[in-house]
Amino acid sequence: MGQIAPRAFGLAILAVVLGVAASVIWVLVYALAVAPGQGQQAYVDYATAAAPTIALATGVPIMALLGWWIGRGRDRRTALFGGALVALFFVAIDIALLAGLGNIALAPWADILPGYAARLAAALAGAALAGRGGVRAAG
Repeated sequence: MGQIAPRAFGLAILAVVLGVAASVIWVLVYALAVAPGQGQQAYVDYATAAAPTIALATGVPIMALLGWWIGRGRDRRTALFGGALVALFFVAIDIALLAGLGNIALAPWADILPGYAARLAAALAGAALAGRGGVRAAG
Protein backbone atom coordinates (compact mmCIF):
# COMPACT_ATOMS: atom_id res chain seq x y z
CA MET A 1 0.00 0.00 0.00
CA GLY A 2 3.06 2.23 0.34
CA GLN A 3 3.32 3.19 -3.30
CA ILE A 4 -0.38 3.82 -3.79
CA ALA A 5 -0.26 7.40 -2.45
CA PRO A 6 2.34 8.70 -4.95
CA ARG A 7 0.48 6.94 -7.77
CA ALA A 8 -2.83 8.47 -6.58
CA PHE A 9 -1.23 11.91 -6.46
CA GLY A 10 0.07 11.50 -10.02
CA LEU A 11 -3.38 10.40 -11.20
CA ALA A 12 -4.94 13.41 -9.46
CA ILE A 13 -2.59 15.69 -11.40
CA LEU A 14 -3.58 13.82 -14.56
CA ALA A 15 -7.25 14.43 -13.66
CA VAL A 16 -6.59 18.18 -13.45
CA VAL A 17 -4.77 18.18 -16.79
CA LEU A 18 -7.46 16.10 -18.50
CA GLY A 19 -10.17 18.33 -17.02
CA VAL A 20 -8.53 21.46 -18.39
CA ALA A 21 -8.06 19.82 -21.80
CA ALA A 22 -11.69 18.69 -21.84
CA SER A 23 -12.85 22.22 -20.97
CA VAL A 24 -10.76 23.75 -23.76
CA ILE A 25 -12.10 21.23 -26.27
CA TRP A 26 -15.68 21.82 -25.05
CA VAL A 27 -15.43 25.60 -25.49
CA LEU A 28 -13.62 25.18 -28.82
CA VAL A 29 -16.46 23.01 -30.14
CA TYR A 30 -18.94 25.61 -28.89
CA ALA A 31 -17.02 28.39 -30.62
CA LEU A 32 -16.55 26.57 -33.92
CA ALA A 33 -19.72 24.51 -34.28
CA VAL A 34 -22.47 25.79 -32.01
CA ALA A 35 -22.05 29.57 -32.00
CA PRO A 36 -19.40 30.61 -34.53
CA GLY A 37 -18.63 34.22 -35.40
CA GLN A 38 -19.07 35.80 -31.98
CA GLY A 39 -16.54 38.05 -30.33
CA GLN A 40 -13.89 36.70 -28.00
CA GLN A 41 -15.70 38.05 -24.93
CA ALA A 42 -18.80 36.00 -25.78
CA TYR A 43 -16.73 32.82 -25.62
CA VAL A 44 -15.03 33.90 -22.39
CA ASP A 45 -18.47 34.58 -20.89
CA TYR A 46 -19.72 31.19 -22.10
CA ALA A 47 -16.69 29.39 -20.65
CA THR A 48 -17.20 31.12 -17.30
CA ALA A 49 -20.93 30.38 -17.17
CA ALA A 50 -20.60 26.80 -18.39
CA ALA A 51 -17.59 25.88 -16.21
CA PRO A 52 -19.60 24.02 -13.52
CA THR A 53 -21.47 21.99 -16.15
CA ILE A 54 -18.31 21.25 -18.11
CA ALA A 55 -16.45 20.25 -14.95
CA LEU A 56 -19.19 17.84 -13.91
CA ALA A 57 -19.83 16.38 -17.36
CA THR A 58 -16.15 15.70 -17.98
CA GLY A 59 -14.81 15.31 -14.43
CA VAL A 60 -17.04 12.42 -13.38
CA PRO A 61 -16.06 10.05 -16.21
CA ILE A 62 -12.40 11.08 -15.90
CA MET A 63 -12.43 10.31 -12.18
CA ALA A 64 -14.25 6.99 -12.71
CA LEU A 65 -11.60 5.97 -15.22
CA LEU A 66 -8.75 6.99 -12.91
CA GLY A 67 -10.39 5.22 -9.96
CA TRP A 68 -10.59 2.09 -12.09
CA TRP A 69 -6.98 2.56 -13.20
CA ILE A 70 -5.59 2.74 -9.67
CA GLY A 71 -7.81 -0.13 -8.51
CA ARG A 72 -6.77 -2.62 -11.22
CA GLY A 73 -5.33 -5.80 -9.79
CA ARG A 74 -5.73 -4.74 -6.16
CA ASP A 75 -7.94 -6.21 -3.49
CA ARG A 76 -11.21 -4.33 -3.06
CA ARG A 77 -10.20 -2.49 0.11
CA THR A 78 -6.91 -1.22 -1.36
CA ALA A 79 -8.65 -0.34 -4.63
CA LEU A 80 -11.23 1.76 -2.79
CA PHE A 81 -8.52 3.41 -0.71
CA GLY A 82 -6.64 4.29 -3.91
CA GLY A 83 -9.77 5.63 -5.58
CA ALA A 84 -10.54 7.79 -2.56
CA LEU A 85 -6.96 9.09 -2.52
CA VAL A 86 -7.13 10.08 -6.20
CA ALA A 87 -10.32 12.06 -5.56
CA LEU A 88 -9.08 13.65 -2.34
CA PHE A 89 -5.75 14.64 -3.88
CA PHE A 90 -7.70 16.13 -6.80
CA VAL A 91 -9.79 18.19 -4.38
CA ALA A 92 -6.66 19.41 -2.58
CA ILE A 93 -5.00 20.40 -5.86
CA ASP A 94 -8.16 22.10 -7.11
CA ILE A 95 -8.58 24.10 -3.89
CA ALA A 96 -4.92 25.13 -4.06
CA LEU A 97 -5.46 26.32 -7.63
CA LEU A 98 -8.60 28.21 -6.61
CA ALA A 99 -6.69 29.85 -3.75
CA GLY A 100 -3.90 30.82 -6.13
CA LEU A 101 -6.36 32.45 -8.52
CA GLY A 102 -7.81 34.85 -5.99
CA ASN A 103 -10.15 35.15 -3.06
CA ILE A 104 -11.18 31.58 -2.29
CA ALA A 105 -14.04 32.83 -0.11
CA LEU A 106 -15.73 34.16 -3.26
CA ALA A 107 -15.57 30.81 -5.08
CA PRO A 108 -19.00 29.39 -6.06
CA TRP A 109 -18.96 26.66 -3.40
CA ALA A 110 -22.59 25.70 -4.07
CA ASP A 111 -21.46 24.59 -7.54
CA ILE A 112 -18.04 23.26 -6.54
CA LEU A 113 -18.85 21.01 -3.56
CA PRO A 114 -21.41 18.77 -5.35
CA GLY A 115 -18.84 18.31 -8.12
CA TYR A 116 -16.27 17.16 -5.58
CA ALA A 117 -18.78 14.71 -4.10
CA ALA A 118 -19.66 13.37 -7.56
CA ARG A 119 -15.97 12.92 -8.41
CA LEU A 120 -15.36 11.05 -5.15
CA ALA A 121 -18.32 8.77 -5.85
CA ALA A 122 -17.09 8.18 -9.42
CA ALA A 123 -13.54 7.37 -8.30
CA LEU A 124 -14.87 4.94 -5.70
CA ALA A 125 -17.19 3.31 -8.25
CA GLY A 126 -14.34 2.91 -10.74
CA ALA A 127 -12.07 1.48 -8.05
CA ALA A 128 -14.78 -0.90 -6.86
CA LEU A 129 -15.24 -2.21 -10.39
CA ALA A 130 -11.51 -2.75 -10.80
CA GLY A 131 -10.69 -4.25 -7.41
CA ARG A 132 -10.61 -8.01 -7.06
CA GLY A 133 -13.98 -9.15 -5.92
CA GLY A 134 -15.59 -6.53 -8.19
CA VAL A 135 -17.65 -7.17 -11.30
CA ARG A 136 -17.34 -10.75 -12.48
CA ALA A 137 -18.03 -12.07 -15.95
CA ALA A 138 -21.22 -14.12 -16.27
CA GLY A 139 -20.81 -17.81 -16.86
